[in-house]
Amino acid sequence: MRAWLLTFGLCLACPAILAAQAEDESVDATPAADEPNTDSEDRAPNADSENREPNADSEAREPTTDSDDREPTTDSDDREPDADSAPDDPYADATVADDYPSETEQATMPDEASEAPTLRYYFEGVRIRGNESTRASVIRHYVPFEEGDVLDPRSEELEDIEWRLRGTGWFSQVEVSLARGSRRGWVVIVIEVEERNTIVVSQLVAGISEGLRRTEDSSSDAVPYLGFTVAETNLAGTGARLGLSVLGSTRAQALRLEYDNPTLLPRGWRFGALGFFNNGRHYFGDGNVFVDCFDEETGMLRPDCDEEFRSKNIVVFYRRAGLALTTGHALGPNTRLQLGYQVEMVKPIGNIPTASLSYGRDPDNRRPFIPNIEEDLSWLSVLRTAIEYDKRNDPTMTTRGVFFRLDGELASSALGSSYEFLRVRTTFRAWAPLPWSGHSLRFSLFLGSVFGDAPFFYQFQIADLTDLVPSQVFEMQLDRRGAPNLLGTAIADMRVEELAGRFDIQYELPLFRGGRRLRRLNAYFNIGLLYLADPRALQLAVPGYSGAAAAPIDLTFDVGLRFDSRIGVFQIGFSNILGFLNLFDR
Repeated sequence: MRAWLLTFGLCLACPAILAAQAEDESVDATPAADEPNTDSEDRAPNADSENREPNADSEAREPTTDSDDREPTTDSDDREPDADSAPDDPYADATVADDYPSETEQATMPDEASEAPTLRYYFEGVRIRGNESTRASVIRHYVPFEEGDVLDPRSEELEDIEWRLRGTGWFSQVEVSLARGSRRGWVVIVIEVEERNTIVVSQLVAGISEGLRRTEDSSSDAVPYLGFTVAETNLAGTGARLGLSVLGSTRAQALRLEYDNPTLLPRGWRFGALGFFNNGRHYFGDGNVFVDCFDEETGMLRPDCDEEFRSKNIVVFYRRAGLALTTGHALGPNTRLQLGYQVEMVKPIGNIPTASLSYGRDPDNRRPFIPNIEEDLSWLSVLRTAIEYDKRNDPTMTTRGVFFRLDGELASSALGSSYEFLRVRTTFRAWAPLPWSGHSLRFSLFLGSVFGDAPFFYQFQIADLTDLVPSQVFEMQLDRRGAPNLLGTAIADMRVEELAGRFDIQYELPLFRGGRRLRRLNAYFNIGLLYLADPRALQLAVPGYSGAAAAPIDLTFDVGLRFDSRIGVFQIGFSNILGFLNLFDR
């Protein structure tokens, strides 16, 4: 009788035992099914470890279980949470899975597992490794989580941290992963960095510029120039940047001192300051210049001048000095708002020439020369704002990512400015890796417009659009030449204008990887189409041009080398060699 009762009781208990066992198995299976796959499809095609780009591997890395991972975090605010602070979540007591399912296993999982809620953890703190110079608090600034925040291993937030840290330029290698926290369901973000030299030459320009030609038969005045910017990009490990820029030439001299600190102001606002002094000259026209030789004092023509063509250019000498203050705040992991204010004084040196420029192919069709600069001391007061989206795998030797910037500058008499204008510019660049390791394509688009009476140094210059003549340095013109005009269009009459645009494609291939002094060496080839116009050219065609030639466009190209060294990233372009040959041939 007792045996029969015992057997009957076991039969009644069996369904409950089986149901409890099935429930335990389903709970164990759900986290494993929701764990991120370590075999991410976003892995960069470049297998080079030094140039390896951020991928989903790092953000979904299996949290480690060694004793070293249980050491206190570097974040002073990352205190061990008590039981009462844990959010109410069915996975709060879940541990990080020991094994992640592969893509094949995920595809064959039953629908019940695939429909289970996404596994999330709770952020406990940050553990930083490899930072010998950079302060841990500075690196912690780039982690947008607070204690107790819900963290999804499958989201892009962890990858964004890696992108942002790479974008600082302080590290040659950044890896972000997860480790177990001090209790179940809580995790620590582990950031491993490899620091690079932060005292760099961020800009180095050198060459020979062509000066004024007095007559059609005279030779050009060619002089050398040298400019550079040396900067400490991580001052005393605080993340602040301190830079000094110098330009030297017989035609132009410039001095700049800049400071930028991303953590100086509270609530994530950065602070920047810039002081500058420019002493230079600017060239207008290119073979279409007519100088007024009438002397008002004597009422006669000056003996050293006549009405005939004497010079290929008009030259304006001037000086600028000013101070700019900037700030900015992150709107997201890759988006930033920037605000700024600049005040400067401008003074021409000597008299502004009274002249005219022929417009079009008819030399008798002239328009007066107006450089939009006061004849005496004047002031510029400019408000600036910009929106920037930056998701590049490397800020210098980029192979994958997107960069977008839209900025506007407003000068008004209400701000105490002697000039009133609005300048708007937008830049978009996208990098696409190619199937061959390290090879990439870059697509770039620039558009700009000026409304109002902006001084000539705030207008768009042909030297900044074409690669075939020396570009401006620190907003100063060094070379008198205009557009090469390879297409024979109305671009020949455009020099300093209010509308500008450029589209180009650049192919880049690696030549060398590795080494302590020279990390990477790439060759590149760039070809593009540029546009520079007076707004009147949109309404009426430039006289003497018809059909496609009436559009003020031109081709540009460049071929050269880019290399990443211990002291900075440099680019050597050989397109100017064509200009040099033309210069010495005259």
